[in-house]
Amino acid sequence: MLSPGNGWQFKGAGLCKVGDAQAVHLLYARGDQLVSVFSLKGPSNCAHGTSAPYQQTIGGHPMSGFLFSGTVYGVVASSAAGGQISVTDIAPLAAQVETCVGASSCEGIPPTTRVPATVP
Repeated sequence: MLSPGNGWQFKGAGLCKVGDAQAVHLLYARGDQLVSVFSLKGPSNCAHGTSAPYQQTIGGHPMSGFLFSGTVYGVVASSAAGGQISVTDIAPLAAQVETCVGASSCEGIPPTTRVPATVP
């Protein structure tokens, strides 16, 4: 199980829909901040694709993720009104996810040198 440290507490796990796909969802909380970790089957055109990690903020929600062996892994954060959380804050958890699934040493190739997959 992931153990993000830095005051994050595991709150639960379950299955949920992300778009049309079924996803595994882990939820962590720290004060008024929430972090969700998702894993779901990637688009069919990705087959067993692998991508370099990506980070961005969409609609005020910091996100980090990657594609590994055809599965999409994502970390998405949110905070109550007025709270601040950034991509930098979730980077350690995203790195831990990558290590847990084996993507950080994919066939001996560091993640920064892998060829990004094409995702529509």
